[in-house]
Amino acid sequence: MNRIFEKKSRNLPMSSIQYMRIHFGIYALVLLSPVIGKSVYDYFKTEVNYIFLGLGILVILIIYALAALVIPPLVIRNYSYEIDDMGVSRVEGVFFKSKKTLPYNTIQDVTINTGPILNKFKLANVQVTGIYSKLTINFLPKEEAEKLKEKILQERSTYNIEY
Repeated sequence: MNRIFEKKSRNLPMSSIQYMRIHFGIYALVLLSPVIGKSVYDYFKTEVNYIFLGLGILVILIIYALAALVIPPLVIRNYSYEIDDMGVSRVEGVFFKSKKTLPYNTIQDVTINTGPILNKFKLANVQVTGIYSKLTINFLPKEEAEKLKEKILQERSTYNIEY
């Protein structure tokens, strides 16, 4: 079973950890917005409950620190992808590992996706679309993403399948 989830290729740069810190930090703040909203409401509407406000700020800081400092290195350490004779595969997961493989004969399209935060860190995501599913390889440098796209399309062309 360990051979299935063994690390194959991991060429992710350190900027991907910084990107993930921002990404998870935004999610943490969104999830903690009810606590922030209650604190602001109490401040303007009623007498300030300093115990709730202090505990709320402490919870926000702890969850934000956990989401932004601890989780991204774990995710990057357990993330890998491979392009071999059979197809494209990705292994991910911190607590529960999952491996997804897309054979070359089912690949229809390869797309490079970027966004404003990914552009700031010069990163891109490669989305491989198959007949029945999609596989995304995340947090790659833009140059490596272009090379990966070309390699996948070149390997796929050996099957000469037109959709």
